[in-house]
Amino acid sequence: MQREGEVNTQYNYMSFLSRSNKPAVDLLSEKYPQRWSIEDFFNFDGAMGFDRASTFNLNIRYGKIARGRNQLYHYLNLVGESLYRLEVMFELGDSYLVKTDIASAQKLYQQVVEEGNENEKEVLLSKLRMAQFLDNPKLKLSKWQRANDLKDEKGDVVYLNVLDRYFKDPLAQGARYGLFLRYKAREDLDKAYPVGRDFLRNLDPDTEKVENYDRVGVVLLYLADEFLKEKRYQDIYDLYFAEYRHVKEYPDGTILYKIGQALEALNLFDKAAVVYYRAQKWPLTDAEKIDLYYRRARVYLELQDFDSADRLLKHLRKVYKGTDSVGEVYSYSGKLFQALGDSNKALEFYVKAVDKPTFTENFSRNKKG
Repeated sequence: MQREGEVNTQYNYMSFLSRSNKPAVDLLSEKYPQRWSIEDFFNFDGAMGFDRASTFNLNIRYGKIARGRNQLYHYLNLVGESLYRLEVMFELGDSYLVKTDIASAQKLYQQVVEEGNENEKEVLLSKLRMAQFLDNPKLKLSKWQRANDLKDEKGDVVYLNVLDRYFKDPLAQGARYGLFLRYKAREDLDKAYPVGRDFLRNLDPDTEKVENYDRVGVVLLYLADEFLKEKRYQDIYDLYFAEYRHVKEYPDGTILYKIGQALEALNLFDKAAVVYYRAQKWPLTDAEKIDLYYRRARVYLELQDFDSADRLLKHLRKVYKGTDSVGEVYSYSGKLFQALGDSNKALEFYVKAVDKPTFTENFSRNKKG
């Protein structure tokens, strides 16, 4: 019995129940610190398992790895066998994964698989994690491990099982991306497209800028590149329209450069002009940059936006003066003045263009070499 209060009128009594046969006085005095440690844990940390099973350890999720990991180990030691044991071990595995301790993470995931039933959520997610390790060519595997062949369709099962049962879970994003990479390795565009599209659409706007730029780029670039090769220009336009929030923020100009080509092929010259202009904000290869300049000039001429074409070509004649690339600049300059009705000026630039190889000729020559 515990009494609270300083005077008779304020006394409040709280009883303590125990199944122990040990003397009550010993339990409330000598053993009290041990009992308090357990009670303190369940008062402050027990809700992790009992009330928030789907977000088991918030400390780990918010970057306090060491503290969260200690809490989870403490929980396992206290409760032993528990409904939440598999969940705790999976969270522990993820805590090591965050710190790139792959070996420790794998041991915990393997333990989850061995202790659980094959259809339990944590078992499926642990199998997913282990499949991701073996699918990743950048990871150094143990001597006893063998990397997966991404072209082997049997390896898709792990990813498909997660998506079939837990497609709304945030961890399903890893399954979508892993499956996308497998279809990409097999050059199966028709399967890669819907999975990649679902991956992009399910990205969390609050985390994508920090964590997912590389994956977004892999998906967008592959789809744009393959659609362009197959001349599926409408599909590229649909991708651009549906995933505009990802395209506009991705810090690489290559994707916009390819989207612009599709828009140009669809005769959407006004949209192509805007996309090409935005692409120049981001990094491009030298070959992409000069070709993009030529395409901008061509689009302005198609739109009969002669002022914009003139400004651009003046700039390019200065930038590429004395280089092989200037030949095509002279050619577009000739087309501009021909459209403006200035035959003498047009002829002047056409003559200069003849004396310089065009970008296309140089590009073809370099590829052959």
